[in-house]
Amino acid sequence: MALSGGERRSAPRLRIWVIAAFTVALVVLGGLRFARADLAGTSFFATDEYYTWTTDEGRFIDHLNIDISQYLAMVEDYRGVDGAFEKQEPYEAFEDTGEAVKGPVDPFTSRVALPWLASLIPLDASYAWALVNLALLTVGLWFLVDALAVSGRSPAAQAVGAALYTFALPVVVFASSLFIDGGVVGVLAIGYWLLARRAWWALVVFFPVSYLVKESLLVLAPSAAWAWRTSGHRFGDARFVLGAGASALGVLGAAAWVTTTAPEAVYSFTVLPTWQYIRWNFTNPTSAVFFVVGLSTVVVPALLGARDLLAGSSWSEALRGPSGPDLVGFGAVALMNAYSLFSTDLTLRTGWLLWPFAIGLAAVWVDGNTRLRSRLEPVVGRGTAQPVAA
Repeated sequence: MALSGGERRSAPRLRIWVIAAFTVALVVLGGLRFARADLAGTSFFATDEYYTWTTDEGRFIDHLNIDISQYLAMVEDYRGVDGAFEKQEPYEAFEDTGEAVKGPVDPFTSRVALPWLASLIPLDASYAWALVNLALLTVGLWFLVDALAVSGRSPAAQAVGAALYTFALPVVVFASSLFIDGGVVGVLAIGYWLLARRAWWALVVFFPVSYLVKESLLVLAPSAAWAWRTSGHRFGDARFVLGAGASALGVLGAAAWVTTTAPEAVYSFTVLPTWQYIRWNFTNPTSAVFFVVGLSTVVVPALLGARDLLAGSSWSEALRGPSGPDLVGFGAVALMNAYSLFSTDLTLRTGWLLWPFAIGLAAVWVDGNTRLRSRLEPVVGRGTAQPVAA
C-alpha cells in the first residue's frame, strides 16, 4: 500500500561492516588525487594552465584554476600569512591574455566556512584543505545512508545508494583535488538527512550556515519546503512562516556579514548569462561528454525510480507522496545546471549536487526490484519498512 507524504517509514539499517567497506572505498577513491599529490599527477583531468601556487610551507602546485588558488589563499589568509591573495602566479601565456588576476575574487571569498576550518588544521594549507573536503564527503556517506533508512528504504536500497555515492566519477576527480565541491556535497548530504528526519528547526539553521559553505547549497530549500507540505502541513502555518522567515533572514544576514568582512575583491564573476559561456558550453564536446558520462551512473537509476513512481500514479500523486521532495530536489538541481549552460562553465562539480536526490529516487527502483533485492539481502541485510508517525 502506498504511503502518503505525511506518513514516515523506518527501515532496518545497513549492516555496519558494509557501510564501513564503502567508507574505506570512498576514502581510497576520493584520496587518489589528494592535494594533487597522486600517481596521476596534475595532468589527470587537470591540464589548465592558468595559475601556479607555492604554499607557505614551500609546496609548489601547478595547473590550478582561479577557484583553487582563491581557496588556498583564504586558508593562508586566516592563518595570518601576509599577501596570501597575491601568491597565485599566472602562466605566461595566460598572463598575456590580460585575463589573469591577483587578489581576492568574488564569489569565492564569500565561501568562508571550509577555508576557515582548514586553517585550524596544523598541516600544509593544501593538505589541510584537501583533508577537510574529503572528510566532509566521507561523513556525508553515513548521513545519506541513514537518511535512506529513515525514509523507509531497505538495506539493499541503502547499499545501492552507498555504492552510487562512492563509485562516482566526481569522487575520483574532485573529492580531494583542492576544489571545494567534495565538502559541499558532504554538507548537502547532512542537509538531506535533516530533511529526511523532518528536523524543521535544524533546517532553519542549516541554510544560513550552508550559505557560508557555498551559496549553491540553497538548492535544498525547494525540497525542504515541499517536504513540509507533503508532511501534512500548510505553507500558511505559523511555524512555516516563522521558520522560513527566520531562515531567509539568516541567509541575508550571512550574506551581509561576508560582504562586509571579506577582503575587497579585485574581480567579481557575474551570475548572468554571457555569450562567452554560451559559446564555450555549446561548442566543447569534451566537457559535455565528461558531464554526461559522470552524471549517467546516478541519473539512469534515478529515472528508473521515477518511472516506477509514475507506473501506478500521476505526476501530482507522485509529488504528494514520500518521494515528492526527491523529485523537487532533482528538478531544482537540473534547472541550476541548465542555467549554468548560459552563465558559467557547465561542470560535473555542479552536477554533483544531484546525487542525494537522485539516490533517493534510485532507492525506489531498488525496492521495487525483487530480484535485485533478493541477490543483495544475504550480504547487506534483510528487513521490511514499517509505517511510523510523521
